[in-house]
Amino acid sequence: MASATLTLGPGCTPQDEQFPKILASMVSEATGRPEPMVMAMVLHSDIMPGLLQQPVATLHLALIGTEDPHRAQQMVKFLTWKLADRLGVMRSHFSVIVHFMERNHTVIAGEVR
Repeated sequence: MASATLTLGPGCTPQDEQFPKILASMVSEATGRPEPMVMAMVLHSDIMPGLLQQPVATLHLALIGTEDPHRAQQMVKFLTWKLADRLGVMRSHFSVIVHFMERNHTVIAGEVR
């Protein structure tokens, strides 16, 4: 299972109304998790980090399980390039924050998995 929350700053607006589905597809491709197991959400915020006057975006990605460091690095690079290009955001203004959770630290349908 994967949960992806994309927060978009001012001036960063996807042109497609189906962008949460597109985000879920990209996360599925990057993580290897089936698309129906990816929960995606797109938020719009007035965040403006520091003095940057250019569009910014942040992806918070929560994954159940672990990845080896090389695979995790490749996953972040893939998502940064794909999403920054799709949104028209400079890659240096696109952040990815990944949280890996142990299976025994998650509860699904009221049960510890």
